[in-house]
Amino acid sequence: GIKINTRWEDITDLNFLSEYDFLESLEIVGSGDFDFSFLLYLKKLKRLSISIAGNDRIDLSNQINLESLSIQWRAGKILGLDKCIKITSLCLVNYSEKDFYPISSLVLLEDLKVKTALINNCLGIEKLTKLKSILLSNCKKLSSLN
Repeated sequence: GIKINTRWEDITDLNFLSEYDFLESLEIVGSGDFDFSFLLYLKKLKRLSISIAGNDRIDLSNQINLESLSIQWRAGKILGLDKCIKITSLCLVNYSEKDFYPISSLVLLEDLKVKTALINNCLGIEKLTKLKSILLSNCKKLSSLN
């Protein structure tokens, strides 16, 4: 695996990672916005963490082996999450959706953490029948747990 912190290094482009197709674990933290198209080449990833705010798209459609994902949410910019059918652990940071329908296709999900969210309710979570634990923190608009 590899961890990249863009706060401390002068990194402007992460496309070199497309050559690291052997990676099973990747963590990217820091600041700046990047082109994440290199993810199309990293088909062996089992663990992925992206803790960078931004507006660029993140296409996860080739991440069919992903088991664990932690991601700073980008409304309408996270593509292919429905293809990540092996995910059992998910952490969503700054989740800006009103419910859980955008992740309801992750039917093997066992562990869900949501850190700061705009959710109003938990609709969509009923589809996550394998869910064993859920942590909801700083969800100030949450008004129903039905």
